[in-house]
Amino acid sequence: MRALIVGISGVMGRVMQRLAGQNDFYIVAGCDSKTGISALRQVDCDVVIEFAAPGATHDTLAYAVKNRIPAVIATTGHSQPQTKEIYAAAKEIPVFFDSNFSLGAAALAAAAKTVKKLLPSADVAIVETHRAGKKDAPGGTAKKLKAFLGNDADIFSVRLGDERGRHDVIFSQPDQTLVLTHKALSREAFARGAITAARYVSDKGAGLYTMENILYDA
Repeated sequence: MRALIVGISGVMGRVMQRLAGQNDFYIVAGCDSKTGISALRQVDCDVVIEFAAPGATHDTLAYAVKNRIPAVIATTGHSQPQTKEIYAAAKEIPVFFDSNFSLGAAALAAAAKTVKKLLPSADVAIVETHRAGKKDAPGGTAKKLKAFLGNDADIFSVRLGDERGRHDVIFSQPDQTLVLTHKALSREAFARGAITAARYVSDKGAGLYTMENILYDA
């Protein structure tokens, strides 16, 4: 698996570099906000993986579509027009796009959906905790969880220290409470998830893929 990394100099880009060379995963090129993917010539790679700011996604998709390369968009915080652009690109190439690339977080969403069916009368709350500098609140994972639960949940956002990401889904009834929790202990959880996504999407046709595809296709 040969990857081009957009955001190579960022926090997640450096994590991806630490994983390079493991399990047949290699980084053959990278760019950041200073160089830009549009300045690159065609790179011989199997996938483009983006961990960057939302503003970078337009050029990432343009490059991927032009060169017919699958794209993994692991960037979060996109506006509605930016998200529509991702959906449009997925009509031409395989695009893997999700709010959280941890397989554990995807499993949490699936489990929460099941519990909601079993406890339909429970009050539901989502508590999401992220690092102090995270700009969007609530984050994409919390919004996704809310959508999975039929939008029948209140979201409480906490921004604290260097928390890598914790999500608690609380189901409350008069006689009992059930809490589902996922906590990322290392940023490698997201990096490894992105690599798994890259492998998954590398041989797929045009379309939009998410972590649920990996869970349910396994």
